Amino acid sequence: MAVSMRDLDPAFQGAGQKAGIEIWRIENFRPVPVPKLSYGKFFTGDSYVILKTTGSKSGALRHDIHYWLGKDTTQDEAGAAAVKTVELDAALGGRAVQYREVQGHETEKFLSYFKPCIIPQEGGVTSGFKHVHEEHKARLFVCRGKHVVHVKEVPFARSSLNHDDIFILDTKSKIFQFNGSNSSIQERAKALEVVQYIKDTYHDGKCEVAAIEDGRLMADAETGEFWGFFGGFAPLPRKTTTDEDKTVDSHPTKLLSVEKGQAEPVEADSLTRVLLNTNKCYILDCGLEVFVWMGRNTSLDERKSASRALEELIRGSDQLKSHIIRVIEGFETVIFRSKFDSWPQATNVAVTEDGRGKVAVLLQRQGVNVKGLLKTAPVKEEPQPYIDCTGNLQVASSLSSSYCYILHSGSTVFTWAGKLTSPDDQELVERQLDLIKPNLQSKPQKEGSESEQFWELLGGKSEYPSQKISREPEGDPHLFSCTFSKGNLKVMEIYNFTQDDLMTEDIFILDCHSDIFVWVGQQVDTKNKLLALTIGEKFLEQDFLLENLSRETPIYIAMEGSEPPFFTRFFTWDFAKSTMHGNSFQRKLTIVKNGGTPIIDKPKRRTPVSYGGRSSVPDKSQRSRSMSFSPDRVRVRGRSPAFNALAATFENPNARNLSTPPPMVRKIYPKSVTPDSATKSAAIAALSATFERPSARETIIPRSVKVSPPAPKSTPELKENSMSSRLESLTIQEDVKEGEAEDEEGLPIYPYERLKITSTDPVSEIDVTKRETYVSSEEFKEKFGMKKDAFYKLPKWKQNKLKMALQLF
Repeated sequence: MAVSMRDLDPAFQGAGQKAGIEIWRIENFRPVPVPKLSYGKFFTGDSYVILKTTGSKSGALRHDIHYWLGKDTTQDEAGAAAVKTVELDAALGGRAVQYREVQGHETEKFLSYFKPCIIPQEGGVTSGFKHVHEEHKARLFVCRGKHVVHVKEVPFARSSLNHDDIFILDTKSKIFQFNGSNSSIQERAKALEVVQYIKDTYHDGKCEVAAIEDGRLMADAETGEFWGFFGGFAPLPRKTTTDEDKTVDSHPTKLLSVEKGQAEPVEADSLTRVLLNTNKCYILDCGLEVFVWMGRNTSLDERKSASRALEELIRGSDQLKSHIIRVIEGFETVIFRSKFDSWPQATNVAVTEDGRGKVAVLLQRQGVNVKGLLKTAPVKEEPQPYIDCTGNLQVASSLSSSYCYILHSGSTVFTWAGKLTSPDDQELVERQLDLIKPNLQSKPQKEGSESEQFWELLGGKSEYPSQKISREPEGDPHLFSCTFSKGNLKVMEIYNFTQDDLMTEDIFILDCHSDIFVWVGQQVDTKNKLLALTIGEKFLEQDFLLENLSRETPIYIAMEGSEPPFFTRFFTWDFAKSTMHGNSFQRKLTIVKNGGTPIIDKPKRRTPVSYGGRSSVPDKSQRSRSMSFSPDRVRVRGRSPAFNALAATFENPNARNLSTPPPMVRKIYPKSVTPDSATKSAAIAALSATFERPSARETIIPRSVKVSPPAPKSTPELKENSMSSRLESLTIQEDVKEGEAEDEEGLPIYPYERLKITSTDPVSEIDVTKRETYVSSEEFKEKFGMKKDAFYKLPKWKQNKLKMALQLF
């Protein structure tokens, strides 16, 4: 379509040249730019044209144009907005998808531009924007939507409330959210985002927030305060159907051809692509959605004529609130193409071995079948490109330089990194190892420097692919919420997604074309968690975006709270949010009530019970409250009243008061001065029962604590003497102040250069899996950029990554 700039409105010159949003308001049938500070503010008496420009992975710009019609706008202004939208598309090269948005019935894509919501204001340009700025008065809003929120102001009356929706009552000093008993947790959580918006926009972020549960009656003060605004509590009426709640009755899909401004039906037994002529415009009426298809060879006037014909077609019908979408030949949306019985693929993507999973697993244990993940010769069985983290792991029989592997045999775990792998691939190995074998210490192997034990477990060295395996190019990410029932998968795309869209009660799929991520929330039902891989496979099978996905596309399972970096990179990620507890509503309410800051309930870390624990270095919070006795004494956490009595007896007068437990009680050399036995006899008697109990150290002592052989049984006469000598060997020593307890393991300190795995003068007789513990506090902070307590709070995979970078692992 050849277009002269004289046919286009000058207001559109230079539009769509960079990613972002641009908005024009229709004034006297001409588009006038809206100041950026007013973006998201719409008036009910106006019509607007909104351009969304998005940058793609390829560097090209993609355009979506929306024209929004306020409920009080005139028909002439609405028609002008429709025509100007066609002109803007022509100015952009005729490739944009165009959407008609009616107030109160906007598409989710449009609302996603203005999260969390839009709240149109009364008035418009024709009325001179004569909306009155009164002193804050109470307003009642109804909120609907699980992924984006449609907000509408309703009359401030009890009759507006019902059990199905969520309502927000905005008063001068407090905002109330009333949760209908039939509303979902996800809807309640999304409505809280609107509460936060109202709080920030109309109260400068300074007002109280209260959540009211339907059916709670007058159980608390806030509930009573809420109902007080409505004259007291009374049963709510059943929800009545309004005109806005009515949907378009289902009717057969119709295809109409537009010629000279008239729409005529196209007779056909089925909808196929061949029915569309590149020299014409067509209307595809699907009831709730109405499409205008414009051939590439049509003129600007013909396209404007088709838009007018559609406006005339739906005027006076029950389709005024239907979504109207205009597409250009060659740039049809997935939804439009899906309406046809047959639509040819634009390109045939070859199914290759590119894009397989970057981590393979080599397991030698009972009950796991061996399958070739990377084929060295053709086999009939199709390889599985995913890792099933639920226990039924897929197994590789051949190494490849392009992948990382985990090799497990009994109590031994090796990780092997091919020379062509990236740091992200190596991080993935550690994350997967934390999931499948969290209690085993791994032995890292790099290609070319493997140990003999590694090759022995594989049955000796053998040839394997060493060439670079190319991957499918990564596409623009798309996020989908999933509903899986009776083998049927339904998805809904989440536009302009953020981390807040990931609801802990749901399963989501992130489609990047080259990879598929299945994100599973903590609150998902256990049965559905086990179906995560099935959902991923169904998604590949159904190919919702019609992108001809390879059936071998890798599928990754990302559990909430354990998301790997190659998943979180698609979001502006806040780890504090992913580690919160409770359902989506409870989490969001905590954030809203605390000024937008997540409050984390830190889970208690469990002390490792296995000698081979991968997390054998205790967390700082554990170490600072533990104590070590003589070698034949069990290491325990906390302090009993008996020990507190003993501590007070032996305490150095210059030390601090032990009314609060000291961070560490450490075994060192015996004191040269023995306290008077009479002074400590009461404490000894109080503690003697503790020493006489059977020792449980075989199951609770960490691997790093050496246990001497059990002492022979003593006679009663010798017991008190042996007890006295044992207690005399204890010294209660204050730990360094909080935050500096970095050399508290009682281990010798060595220079960093001697601890490196490449050292020419290596230290012997150390635990080579914990080289960093032998580094001094000062040198540790210099090398790692943090203190030891901060380091040990990091995830295990991240600890290993830092240690590998410093040649300590």
